[in-house]
Amino acid sequence: MVDYVADRLPLEYQTLNDVIGAVSGAMEEFRRRVVVPFENSKKQDNGDVYQELAADIINDWYGGNKANDVRCDQLANIRRDLEGQ
Repeated sequence: MVDYVADRLPLEYQTLNDVIGAVSGAMEEFRRRVVVPFENSKKQDNGDVYQELAADIINDWYGGNKANDVRCDQLANIRRDLEGQ
């Protein structure tokens, strides 16, 4: 696809913007139709890991438990992983 755009389409801002929009739309459609149903089925099979982790963090913060440092590190790692996607 990259070769097609680079070789056959005029490299103008509007063309590049159109290609980015098309690819972005295709990615969102793939996420909606394929990824979300897959994740939902795995969540039903295995439980919602992030919800349990969030509950643990809230309990630690408001319960006065010192384990919240470990939970904060886990949450930071999850956030980094999600931002990298």
